[in-house]
Amino acid sequence: SLAGWQDKLASGSWDRSIRVWDVRTGAHAATLAGHSGAVHALVVHGDRLLSASDDGTIQAWSLRTWALLLKVKAKDKGTTLYPLCLAVSGSKLVSGMVGPSDDPHIDDGAKSLSGEVKVWGLEKLDLQQRVRQPVFSSVRALLAVDGEVWGGVQNEVVVWGRTGSC
Repeated sequence: SLAGWQDKLASGSWDRSIRVWDVRTGAHAATLAGHSGAVHALVVHGDRLLSASDDGTIQAWSLRTWALLLKVKAKDKGTTLYPLCLAVSGSKLVSGMVGPSDDPHIDDGAKSLSGEVKVWGLEKLDLQQRVRQPVFSSVRALLAVDGEVWGGVQNEVVVWGRTGSC
């Protein structure tokens, strides 16, 4: 995953780290360590870098000091869903959650993927809304445009927020 701002670029990695680079020189500027799983998503908002990992957390980092500011558990107890993608829409952070289905009624002989969208307040990363997706509908990508959130869900593009809910 990648996120850019000013003259910096952050890259999330399978080794659980976030590396920050100076795009003018290519020099390594910082390594942020705090996740215990692969870092799948990064997004910049204001003076913070937000990251999501398969450790089930979303973390907020200072762009000035690189300090970890907030850490929230995005993964609910008893579920296998973790945050795979992030987007900022106004004063909200939207996370696309994905993981093996925890529906006991599904026995398809394979690990069916399931997903949901969670909406967080950006200031405190407090959970404000969740939109469960149908079984086999994992949320793979998010993009926020003009108050709407567009998502790649299986082989479709879904739009949330047309009525102002997101």
